[in-house]
Amino acid sequence: MSTVQAMKIPQPLSGDEIKIGIGKFVLAAGAPEFIADSIRIGLNGTCLLNGCAYSKVKIDWKVVAGEWRVDYELDDFGRVARGMMNGKLPAEFEDFDLRGSIEPMPPDRFRRESEQKIPIPTLVNKQNEESNSFSKSLKARGKVKDV
Repeated sequence: MSTVQAMKIPQPLSGDEIKIGIGKFVLAAGAPEFIADSIRIGLNGTCLLNGCAYSKVKIDWKVVAGEWRVDYELDDFGRVARGMMNGKLPAEFEDFDLRGSIEPMPPDRFRRESEQKIPIPTLVNKQNEESNSFSKSLKARGKVKDV
């Protein structure tokens, strides 16, 4: 008899975790907190990051000539949504020229690198082959009922 083991599946990234993470990556690149907050708040304008979750993200961002821009690719287990958000900054930030990207990575690594809490993973039981109905049908195939 075989034993069934559970697999730990990381929780997908919520839109809020993605917005916070982008802000943290922008801060780590040397931007002042005002710019990171402006980008995070500006990203509230996209419905793709409100009430949604994704298995991985790819982000390219820049702060140039008093404006910020974030290009994103959000992957929901194969369904990919692409978009862009941008906004203006006060005149005092005209001289900033920062650019960066966030390459796709597992959700928990994204959380760790952006200093966010890691939620408890989902436990999924691996299916026991002996209890699998497909296996039973294959086992029964070819058997003849005695009459």
